[in-house]
Amino acid sequence: MKNFSKITKLFTTAIFVIIHAGLFAQFSTDINYKEKGRTISSAIIYFSDENGAENINPDEFIGYQNAFFTIKPADGDVRGYFREKDITEGLTFITLFQDGQEVTKANPLKQICNEAGKVDRVVMAFGKRDVFMYKPFEFRSPIDTASPLLVTDKYFKYYFEYEPVYVEGLNHSDERHYVDAYNTLMEIVEDAQTNEEIKHYSFWQSASENYIQTAIEQRADSLSNTLERLNKRFSAGFSKSNLSQQDSVLNLIIEAQKTFGQYMEMDFPKSSHYANLFNELISGSRSLIAENYKRFNKHEMQFLETYDFTNYEFSFYIDLIARMLCDLDTLKLLDGLSPIEISMLDKMPEKKQELINADWLSKFRVIVNVVNGNIRTKGIVLGDSVMGNLQLHVPGQHQPYYEIFVAFNYLNDNAPMFKSFLSEAIKKCTDSDLIENMEMWILSYNLSFNGMNPKIVSRINEGISLIYTGNWVGAENIFSILTKQANTVAPPWFYAGVVKYENGGPFSAESMFTRALERYPMYIAPRVFNFDILFEQGNFEGLLKEVDDAIAAHDIWLFHFWKARTLFALSKFRDAVAEIENECNSLNPWAVQAYFLLGDSYKEYRSLDKAEQAYRKTQMVDPYMDSGMFDEKMTILMELRGE
Repeated sequence: MKNFSKITKLFTTAIFVIIHAGLFAQFSTDINYKEKGRTISSAIIYFSDENGAENINPDEFIGYQNAFFTIKPADGDVRGYFREKDITEGLTFITLFQDGQEVTKANPLKQICNEAGKVDRVVMAFGKRDVFMYKPFEFRSPIDTASPLLVTDKYFKYYFEYEPVYVEGLNHSDERHYVDAYNTLMEIVEDAQTNEEIKHYSFWQSASENYIQTAIEQRADSLSNTLERLNKRFSAGFSKSNLSQQDSVLNLIIEAQKTFGQYMEMDFPKSSHYANLFNELISGSRSLIAENYKRFNKHEMQFLETYDFTNYEFSFYIDLIARMLCDLDTLKLLDGLSPIEISMLDKMPEKKQELINADWLSKFRVIVNVVNGNIRTKGIVLGDSVMGNLQLHVPGQHQPYYEIFVAFNYLNDNAPMFKSFLSEAIKKCTDSDLIENMEMWILSYNLSFNGMNPKIVSRINEGISLIYTGNWVGAENIFSILTKQANTVAPPWFYAGVVKYENGGPFSAESMFTRALERYPMYIAPRVFNFDILFEQGNFEGLLKEVDDAIAAHDIWLFHFWKARTLFALSKFRDAVAEIENECNSLNPWAVQAYFLLGDSYKEYRSLDKAEQAYRKTQMVDPYMDSGMFDEKMTILMELRGE
């Protein structure tokens, strides 16, 4: 069937060329060549071979050195032949002009006789290199100028080089290979810019306009229709892969614009029209796809707008975004809200693996992209809908996520509010990693607010990095200088204390921590460092005093939990219970470690039912936790009941 289509196209093309050849060609012309009194002698000039034959084989004409035109008596001439004087006094003076320039004959006139021996034809020869076969042949006599004589394009010099290219282009178009059709036909158009002959072929307009324009229009329509179909499917399912397909179609449209660009820059009647068409198509496609991405993002974000913390996936995403947002290993001078780098997941390999295992990574990337879009365009992390949902479910959040997001929503425009809400988040937070990161932000705010020299901040961070890598000598050198250069701010004194402790100077470390706390009494890190030292030493009375001082300076869940631990260590179990139930749980009732300690405290003074309730609470708070500790404690509890 495909071959039949080709044959049909070739036949149609042949008919088209024949019809156009008939329209464009005028193989003969009449001319008056001599006047005597009232008598005017006329003749017919026609395109011929060297022997005056009218039907010239185009293939044979290629090998001719000359183009021949034969003169014969006009129709109705009673004699039907030329006399000697007709030739010498008339025909000899017929000349050929092209573009206003006379073309010199290649040879003398050639006389051809009929059977009666009379000259009934005279052949003129012109060198083919001296004439343009595609231009009108204008014959002149001393008394007349004939109508131009035109030769069909199959006798043009390069016709047989370009006619097959034209047919190939038509075949591509017939098979709907529009780009191939365009590229093929553009070979003709490009060459026509330097070869004027091509523009005189009978198929020139068809090649340069009709079929090329069809190729451009069909390609544009095909891509536009494909995008429209994808858009309809997308509206039905909000598929991410569909969006990727839409992007691919847009790239094909842009590629098509580049492909057709040369034609659009030319001066054909519709060139500028197609340039505008593709500009509008690209602009419209970009707008459509951008809107679909917004719709897709909104669809994905509806999950965060409607679910609550009883949904594990919701909780996981909110927790992970909060951690990525808070992630700060070193100090910085505040310079506004920055987009979240998805590469931060590499610092949380367990959580990244969980995303992969649950097949949530792609969806999470989308959510991060939406968050980053908010950051770049609005200067906030989460919009009103999500924030409203988080606020509604604050009682169910295990960590102070709402406060964290409110804080960072303020970071760009209201730094004091940023600090206020982040401080509130620290107050309720039970996760040590989050607390450390949030405190790093608070310290950064303090340095920024005090106008700290960026070079000092950079040096502090250099020292912190050395501590992380265990280069204690290098770190000591840096912080021994910084405690002099920046002695009014707390961080250099804390890190100097850390270095002192690691280098075997616990008492000098304590002194450094004291100086850090004098400069910033709400500093958590030095207090916790001291708590750990005292706990390891078994100095629980001293630790209790330190914890009470810490609570007086900074009333946060972490310090109350430390107090409960200390009271338990001092065998003050009822006081430990009171501290957990009245202080820790009032600040955050979702801490597994607090319920384990509460159960241990109840167990120690033989309130076994309440101990069991506390232990079982850990499973209610976090049903996904490692249950080893729970099983161990419940086993001990059962044994106590059996005694």
